[in-house]
Formats: sequence, C-alpha cells, structure tokens
Amino acid sequence: MRLLIMHGDIETTTRWQAAFGARGHHVRRARSIDSAEQQLREDRFDLLLFDFLVDGHSCLSTALLAQFHQPHIVSVLVSARAPTIQGDMFARLASLRCVLGTETPVSDLVAICEELTKGTALQHRDKSKRKRFEGGSRLVALEALYCRRSDPGPDAPKNGRELYV
Repeated sequence: MRLLIMHGDIETTTRWQAAFGARGHHVRRARSIDSAEQQLREDRFDLLLFDFLVDGHSCLSTALLAQFHQPHIVSVLVSARAPTIQGDMFARLASLRCVLGTETPVSDLVAICEELTKGTALQHRDKSKRKRFEGGSRLVALEALYCRRSDPGPDAPKNGRELYV
C-alpha cells in the first residue's frame, strides 16, 4: 500500500511511518498542506491518513483534492476532535472511510488501514490495465476503419462523398 500521512505532530507521524514501513508499505509524510497537495499531484497513493487541522489550517480541501486527483484513494481521519466532527466529515468527503481518535493504538491503526484498502490497489491497477487494453483495441479498430475509409481502392467513385466500410 502507498500512503500519505498529513499531520502536524512529527512524533506521531514518525511512529505511524515506522509502523506502516515495518509492514512493507510505502509511506510519505507531509507536515504542511502545500507539501501534501504537491505530493498528491505528483504521486499515486492508496491511502490518505490525515488530521483535521495541520498548522491551524483545515485539511478538508487537501482531502478533497486527493479524492479529485485520485478517485480510488481511501481517506482516514485521525484527530483529537474525532467525536465532534465525525458526521459532518462523512457528508463532505466521499473517500472518507473511518474517523479515529488520536488515542488509537498504532498497531490497530495499521490493521484498520490495511483492511480498508484491501484490494484497492489491485482493483485500481486492474481497471487501468483494462482501460488501456480497451482503449488500445478501440484505437486499432478506429485505425482500421480510418484506413479503409481513406483508401477506398481502385473501384471507388471519384466524387469522394461516399464512405466505404
């Protein structure tokens, strides 16, 4: 799994990064909204693990940006304010799967995130391969059709208005 952690507390992000890394996951961290948004535009992630506020700024816009650029992404909000914002966040963010308190043990956090993203990366890769294959086969069909239409052969009428298939 590829995940981006967006959180202001360096000790918390270090614990999370170590725990996810020990399980073989690729982890990137962002301690500012600008850094997180740049990484979301440049790289692909399966999971966004974020706090509601980073440096006094709401991370909702960044989570919405993640969802826009990467529709397959799963978002998990981990915040000290979890009970007071839970319902509102689910209404605003379609990719949000879970809201947890900061007191959640790291091992539980890793297990929850792994379960929430199970199959997400594989499904995303399969869909992109299928789209490329379908697009490739469509391209071949269009090229064949275009070639037939642009080269009607020696028996074709000379006015050029008829299409031959």
